[in-house]
Amino acid sequence: MRPAPPSPPFDARTTNQVEYGVKPLPARAPAPEQPRWEQSARFQGQSEAHDQFRQWEMPRPDIVPMAPAPPPAPFDAVTTNQVEYTAKPLPAREQAVPQQWEPSPAKFNGQTTYGDDFTRKPIPREEPVPMRPAPPSPPFDARTTNQVEYGVKPLPARAPAPEQPRWEQSARFQGQSEAHDQFRQWEMPRPDIVPMAPAPPPAPFDAVTTNQVEYTAKPLPAREQAVPQQWEPSPAKFNGQTTYGDDFTQKPIPREEPVPMRPAPPSPPFDAKTTNQVEYTQKQLPVREAAMPQEWQPSPAKFNASTEYGSNFQGWKLPASKPGLGIAMVDGSFYPLIPSGWEAPVRASVVITSVVDGQTTTCIQVLQGSSVTASQDNLVGSFKLNVPPGPVGAVQVEVVFHIDESYTLHVAARDRQTGEHAEIIVGSEAVSPIRQ
Repeated sequence: MRPAPPSPPFDARTTNQVEYGVKPLPARAPAPEQPRWEQSARFQGQSEAHDQFRQWEMPRPDIVPMAPAPPPAPFDAVTTNQVEYTAKPLPAREQAVPQQWEPSPAKFNGQTTYGDDFTRKPIPREEPVPMRPAPPSPPFDARTTNQVEYGVKPLPARAPAPEQPRWEQSARFQGQSEAHDQFRQWEMPRPDIVPMAPAPPPAPFDAVTTNQVEYTAKPLPAREQAVPQQWEPSPAKFNGQTTYGDDFTQKPIPREEPVPMRPAPPSPPFDAKTTNQVEYTQKQLPVREAAMPQEWQPSPAKFNASTEYGSNFQGWKLPASKPGLGIAMVDGSFYPLIPSGWEAPVRASVVITSVVDGQTTTCIQVLQGSSVTASQDNLVGSFKLNVPPGPVGAVQVEVVFHIDESYTLHVAARDRQTGEHAEIIVGSEAVSPIRQ
């Protein structure tokens, strides 16, 4: 081995102490256990092995001499190893049991047939690779050996950079120009003015549209009757105890130490000098096409500011307003039972069910309007119906809407299982259509 060069004196001009961050070493996999030879018990009997024994010649490996260790460098106490080093206890070594050598009781008679049966085989011998002699270590002058071992490599030729346009400053403007002598005023075309028809007098808005007249009610598909299910409580009871806290084992979370960032160098002072004016090149603008001048001509038709529309107008004929009637659903939507444009008498019904387990009350909100959102329609009335508790879908309530000839609304709700019912009556002033 080539001896290491002597360590230079530490001049406290390195950033290793600032930039160094301790990193945890990965855990080493345990080494496989090596088989250990166990000495057998001493043989006390008799054997004929000495008559048939042939001595084996064991190969002896060549002993490679170890290179002498370099002399230790003096410790100048200018390192962070002492601060960051944590002493770890070494495991205690097992004491080896001394063994006494004992000669074999069998005697060798000096005869063997190994030489007659042995056939010599040629051993291939690899030529040793000559080692390059190490150069003498020069004194360390803080310039390393990179200068000696470095080989200059030719750099690839760079493509020529495109020439940047450079702006050339024009001559100073002296405040004199002949543009006003050669200037011709552009004549802008003026479009013909189309006389607008006078707006009709605004009619009072009575919140009546034509949607009710053009609306065609579509039959809804018949819903399948839900099979009532009886709710059964779980036979297992919860005693309020758990072993999670006893079986839980807290695991340490590894925390990496943050690596301190190197402070940014100070910004140089700005000297208000730039190369934009030097590198700027003025570009020629394309010539604009001259626009053809257009002569404005007034319209030959004259507007007399008079109309007969107001004399012939007799007002708008709007249909009567008949908003739809329905109930509010749990998701905030409006479910219409009687569509808009109805004619008295009319009757409609729907079956609703419970939405939560153990529900004991159902609230029926009667709405009037045409919006699909319940909050945007008018609330006509509401009432509650008591139902037996049960799981979701077990309770079935039939809601019936009925409007008689006097425009009086009757809303009734009945539980199909228990027969309990409730109803509300709304006067004709709330549901009768608006007449024109």
